[in-house]
Amino acid sequence: RTCERADTKCFLKHFVSAFWRDEPMNLTRKTYSTRSEKTVDFIIGFIGWFVLNSALGGVSYLVSNLLIMLPLDVNRALSPVLPYVSLALACIPFLVNVGLIILFAFTRYWIALGALAAFAAVLVVIICLALIWGAVCFALLASYSASMSP
Repeated sequence: RTCERADTKCFLKHFVSAFWRDEPMNLTRKTYSTRSEKTVDFIIGFIGWFVLNSALGGVSYLVSNLLIMLPLDVNRALSPVLPYVSLALACIPFLVNVGLIILFAFTRYWIALGALAAFAAVLVVIICLALIWGAVCFALLASYSASMSP
């Protein structure tokens, strides 16, 4: 099954149809003919990573809050299961991210590179914020200890 055009809509249509009909997926690598196709796929991967992880985080937050707000008798009955549900909610985004990056690495590698670039950008921002936070805490602690000395 090939599309007349090699675009994301066609890819998603075949992905969903193969998934629901139990047909084997066609994991052939896309050949990019122009630079704009690569750019579009990279942007799809970059923005898609943020959209996907925002949605997964929102669902995880919603489910965990719904579990906390259960009535007390139901919450007591489910209390042995809640740590496992929490662990599953924490692991699902990791598995989805790794699985999609592997899938796109074999089929549309510029989407996978966009997702990896989004992850790297978030990692750089977090490291910079951690360094700023550490410097602020160090300065506050140094000023506090200087004011306490006789």
